[in-house]
Amino acid sequence: MNQEITIVRKHACPDPPYCNQWVVDIMGGLDWIFGYGQPDGTVGTIYRYDSKIEADTAAELYRKKNSLGEFAEDTEMESKSKIRKFDTGATRDTTKGKLDYVKALCPLVLRRYVQYLDKHRLQPDGSYRDFDNWKKGIPRDTYHSSKGRHFFADWLLEEGYEVSDNHGPVDEEDALCAEIFNAMGKLREILKAKLSKEDFSLHLGEEEKQEKFVVPKGWRIKEHVPCGNTETGWSIYNLYTHEFLHKDFTFHDHTGWSWGHKHGEASGYWPTKEAAEDVLKQYLEKQQCGRIK
Repeated sequence: MNQEITIVRKHACPDPPYCNQWVVDIMGGLDWIFGYGQPDGTVGTIYRYDSKIEADTAAELYRKKNSLGEFAEDTEMESKSKIRKFDTGATRDTTKGKLDYVKALCPLVLRRYVQYLDKHRLQPDGSYRDFDNWKKGIPRDTYHSSKGRHFFADWLLEEGYEVSDNHGPVDEEDALCAEIFNAMGKLREILKAKLSKEDFSLHLGEEEKQEKFVVPKGWRIKEHVPCGNTETGWSIYNLYTHEFLHKDFTFHDHTGWSWGHKHGEASGYWPTKEAAEDVLKQYLEKQQCGRIK
């Protein structure tokens, strides 16, 4: 298993302006360079330093940023911050990023709303419609007009006037419940139009969010700089084991690249950053489920 090596050397270049400058090679092994040390401790295209002291400083900063000890400490602190421990000894992950329906909603209001729905289930022919009959679909403009009428009724009641409709006298609670019904129905039609059935979820926790993937500590996804006319791609690198993840979910101390490979074609390269992130996400999920050791 090879570890990354930083080498500070004088730049070997036939162009006179660069002959006295220094570079920091970041090597994945003893025989190949996958990037060059930058002043901020990252890896990128070739960067020339005016003195060896500047190059040594950049190399040391890179080594500190990518040392196993630093990542292990950060990961341990991060793990502790994600755990709740109860007096009984039981543990759970934190509530960060999770929706709390109990705190956000009021059972008194929900019960009164369902009572209102139950009251209006009776149809002119004497039959009762199901509670979820409205989910079969009602046009948005119908919801909009109805909501407007009930808002106006509530407004009149608030001003102290008596209000009646085709069902008889209207009280403030019924008017508000009717507004909720029409607002909920119209919002549902809006959401249905935006989201496909596959994307429509209850959003119960942070793991169900469709958020931008964040590369976890100890991993790095980067684009390799092409050498000459060759093609490379985006790699997935484990900073703990100093190995590259390949398309078959195995690890190697190389990307599998060879002359003639097209962009992203090698077993350890992907054509885009998004593709590499998706594979790393799949790998971590399989590892969490125990399907990968």
